[in-house]
Amino acid sequence: MTEQWQELKATIIEMRDNGGTGTQQDVCKFLVNMMDALEKQTRRSGEEMPEEKLKPCPFCGGEAYYLRPKDAGVFEIWSVECKKCGAQPWAIQVYRGHTTEHKREAIGHLWNRRADDNKQ
Repeated sequence: MTEQWQELKATIIEMRDNGGTGTQQDVCKFLVNMMDALEKQTRRSGEEMPEEKLKPCPFCGGEAYYLRPKDAGVFEIWSVECKKCGAQPWAIQVYRGHTTEHKREAIGHLWNRRADDNKQ
């Protein structure tokens, strides 16, 4: 896992072990357990997922990039945009709790779809 992840986990463990109210300690225990489970899942799945490589814009051939997600309560709205012409044909609403890799994979898959994908 990343250095930032390890620092966050260490901070939560310190909060858990240094007192606080019962509720705060319970929340810290829960967070540490969730982080442990995510670390195990990441190791089982072969470490980090590769980022979905974006195809060129289907309209002008320009380079595409992931837009910063927009906040929508328990959801985030993700989209891809062309740097050249500004095309942004797809946007998806995903649960905030999903991993960034999952969110990028979902919107990247839509962006990369082409009408001739299934033609031989």
